[in-house]
Amino acid sequence: MEIFNTLSNPFEGDYAAVTAELATNQFRVFVRRAARLAEQHGFTADPRLADIGQRLARRGALNAYWISEVSVLFKGLTKATFTEGDWNWLRAQVSIAAHVTGVTPEIDLDVETNTPLVVAGQIIPAGRLSIRGDVDRMTLQAEGSAPRSFRVIAQRDGSPVWAEDGKQSTFVRVDGQPCIRVVNADWHLSFQDELSHPTGGVTPEAISQFEEALALMGRVMPEYRAWVLCLLKEISPIIRPQPNMIASGSSPHRFGGIDLCVPATPTETAEMMVHECTHQYFHMASWLGSFMTADAKPHYSPLKKCERPLDRILIGYHAFGNALIAFEKFREVGLQQETAIRRSTIAGYMEQLRVPIEAEVGLSELGLAFSRPLRDRLKTIGA
Repeated sequence: MEIFNTLSNPFEGDYAAVTAELATNQFRVFVRRAARLAEQHGFTADPRLADIGQRLARRGALNAYWISEVSVLFKGLTKATFTEGDWNWLRAQVSIAAHVTGVTPEIDLDVETNTPLVVAGQIIPAGRLSIRGDVDRMTLQAEGSAPRSFRVIAQRDGSPVWAEDGKQSTFVRVDGQPCIRVVNADWHLSFQDELSHPTGGVTPEAISQFEEALALMGRVMPEYRAWVLCLLKEISPIIRPQPNMIASGSSPHRFGGIDLCVPATPTETAEMMVHECTHQYFHMASWLGSFMTADAKPHYSPLKKCERPLDRILIGYHAFGNALIAFEKFREVGLQQETAIRRSTIAGYMEQLRVPIEAEVGLSELGLAFSRPLRDRLKTIGA
């Protein structure tokens, strides 16, 4: 489990290599499970899936697979019943995920689905569809509807970045290149956990807010900028709940996607990015196993103000602990006044979260790999 120490915080080693292996493995597992489900239920095998699996094995590990087009497959793989419509949706979504990550150079598929498909942050309604594409363009046409066209607008992590025609401006730019898609939060509500805040909107102001935060991180905490950019592929703006309160969110069922409130200052946005992207590392590892032992007891959570399972305490400790390290970086460049209230709030949470985590009773090896390096790092800054 020592290799997972690198997912504790950005100072422990080559986390990018570890996450690339995990992201690639998760996609391959989903492809294999889809093919196995079809076989178990007597549906005709689709040779595309075998071809995609072979291509994934030859291509090597990439963080490019940590995207929503892959994570939505989980819902189709875990349905209580599995119909032909479910199989059609799975093989179509696998094919799309492989194509948008550059695994396959072309796509040619006619299919009737019973569930909407996800492509480049957009929902394609269920129904009879024709899907055609090559290395840099793709068209999806529903029966009786106008075609919807998508194209490659950049390259990132060895994989193409796709946008629907007319939506090329809805990206956060990093080093001058469109890098992180900004989409309305309502698209993913049917695929992930409940969204607790109303959606914002994809506006120039929201995109500028996210770009300014990343620019600030590049100047003040490049280690955390790299940590964030390693897995962040998509942001949904949500409405700020109160002037003195920020809000953000993520889900283990939405790879690479987070919700951030608007408006917010650059320091607030940087904090939210660190917090939610740290959750992405936690979510990624959660597909491997449990962070706690079978006999682990629940503990009080200062966030929910009730008893919570130990792994829910750890996920808070992990994210808020990394945020405290980020606040130390702000202090070093003279931004302590701008961040004093938020730092005090988080330090208060950590005073309670750290007690069961640092006692280590009930943590599995995976849980210890996440908590111990972070605990040691926090000690070095007196937090």
